[in-house]
Amino acid sequence: MRRPLLRRTARALSVLVAVFALAVAGTVYAQTDVTTTRITGTVTAAADGSPLPGATVETKNEETGLVVVAVTDADGFYRALNLPTGSYTITATLDGFHPAEDYHQRYYQQNQSQPYCRATITPKMAKLRAKYAARLKPSAATRPI
Repeated sequence: MRRPLLRRTARALSVLVAVFALAVAGTVYAQTDVTTTRITGTVTAAADGSPLPGATVETKNEETGLVVVAVTDADGFYRALNLPTGSYTITATLDGFHPAEDYHQRYYQQNQSQPYCRATITPKMAKLRAKYAARLKPSAATRPI
């Protein structure tokens, strides 16, 4: 007579533990933070496209000034994680390579009327915006090229 009661108790306890585990898992899942983003990429040499391991990659939030630094791995790959959503300037430095001068920063935005920009960059920007229009913020999708 005692065995059926013990089995029912064990079964009830198992169900209770399973329900509790599912309730906790749902609570943990609900705490996922979706207000951050990540930036990943590969740093390569312009001359031959070979990866550049050990390059220091700096991501700077243009609105807040937050700077996150990452170092490329053996394949030239870097990742900056848990970044607040926003616009970033990304620079990479490595011994033996010259940093870009200030006038190279935002070159296209400042020189859109120049022949090189009109002939090379503007068509690429138009193609990119057309292909990824659904993924772009409305301001970026409609910003003049």
